[in-house]
Amino acid sequence: MKIDQRGLVNGENWYYQAEKLVREERYPEALSCCGQALKEDSRNVQALLYQGYLHATFFRDYDQALASYDRALEIDPRDARVWRLKGKVYYNQDRFKEAISCYNQALKCNPHDADAWKDKGDAVNCLGGRKKALTYYLRAIDEDPGKASCWFIAGLTYEELDRIGHARECFRKAVETAEREDEETKIQARIKLEQLSSEDETNK
Repeated sequence: MKIDQRGLVNGENWYYQAEKLVREERYPEALSCCGQALKEDSRNVQALLYQGYLHATFFRDYDQALASYDRALEIDPRDARVWRLKGKVYYNQDRFKEAISCYNQALKCNPHDADAWKDKGDAVNCLGGRKKALTYYLRAIDEDPGKASCWFIAGLTYEELDRIGHARECFRKAVETAEREDEETKIQARIKLEQLSSEDETNK
């Protein structure tokens, strides 16, 4: 999770403290670190954002996560990141229409947010709008052609729509663009390419 590294707790950067605690799987202490940062400055949007992320990711406390994000939006309603993270909380609860509403707000704030386009596509896909979801995945790729996860999900969607040539090209792009830290996407894309090749041989 990328976040501005501003604000001090006891003379030290609160973000670095929290990140270190998360790496050590000391999640309650990381949460306390955010709380201390907010005691220093109750309008610290970055601390609220990270607090919400911790609640949602490690505690599955979605109500508290939403409370953190809502407080952040009271301070800065134009922060696309917060709208997108709030949408993810709804998405993780299968509240897809509410998630889409949040992604729409994120895109109003930043229409070039590739992650928001992809996330909106995911939510629309869950509601059965596969073709519409594909347009959002392709928009995400337009905004960030180097995002392997977008190429991969677009490939899966093309495959579901029986547009195999397009699917194959997307999987190839996923392999090409996957960074070292995105090795899982690269592996999955290679598996899909092998499956499609096997199906081609079977159908000959």
